[in-house]
Amino acid sequence: MWLSNHIIPRWGDCALSDVQARPVELWLASLPLAPKSKVHIRGVLRLLWDFAMWRGDAPVQRNPMELVTIKGATKRIKKLAASANKLHTAVGNPTKRDQRSPRTGHSTNAFSLPSA
Repeated sequence: MWLSNHIIPRWGDCALSDVQARPVELWLASLPLAPKSKVHIRGVLRLLWDFAMWRGDAPVQRNPMELVTIKGATKRIKKLAASANKLHTAVGNPTKRDQRSPRTGHSTNAFSLPSA
């Protein structure tokens, strides 16, 4: 849908090298679409660039679509550190201690959670 309704009518006659960040950003800003729809269109253009680089039709470089910003679109922020802190708080500090298997009585030397 994005390809046939928006991308091909605008960029279909252009070489891929003409599909650069600034012209695409200006074009997307002019479209009467929701920011999320514009993000989807940018995603399709990014995939086209990735495919062209994979095939060898374009030199391997930073994908120019990564530079396109869309007003009103939110960017996902990876909250890895915050998630790790929440997990650490919820679980506590793992400590290494010698444990015996209840079935065999052998040492497992596994990491375990501290006793409450």
